[in-house]
Amino acid sequence: MSFLRYGYLISVFTALRNELPSEVLDVGFGNGDFLRVCANAGIRAFGYDISGYPLNDERISVVDWESVMNCRWSVITFFDSLEHIQNLDFVQNLQAEFLVISVPWCHWSIDDQEFWRWKHRRPHEHLHHFGADSMNRFMEKRGFKRQAWSNIEDGIRGQLGAMPFRNS
Repeated sequence: MSFLRYGYLISVFTALRNELPSEVLDVGFGNGDFLRVCANAGIRAFGYDISGYPLNDERISVVDWESVMNCRWSVITFFDSLEHIQNLDFVQNLQAEFLVISVPWCHWSIDDQEFWRWKHRRPHEHLHHFGADSMNRFMEKRGFKRQAWSNIEDGIRGQLGAMPFRNS
């Protein structure tokens, strides 16, 4: 999945900017595999994760939340992490040219039995549920405009997928 994410990031970023990103910040980096792929490709890799999971890779800089919010970033990625954050008010204050966001799309409501059978549904884990339209509205209200659309990850998961947004 990390190589798929990297390929998507590079293809969209180079199509929009005609260059590779100089650095990537991954919020919710988990085990750091995506950041290792970026570092192997020569991109400065930064990560923030609430878990504090040690990466033990000198090429990857783990940053604190203050750095996430106060530094200017070329690209910030949220691969299956945004929906876990309680308060999303911070998004409008992110200083990034591009955000790449992948969340599991939920095409049903809580009144639909499919929601209750969803294999990734765990109580109190996915705090926000987005569809394509609601994600677009959410991001546009915060100053970001969708630049591309893909279903790469959720195609594998059997759903829809990742969208990068550009700061307007």
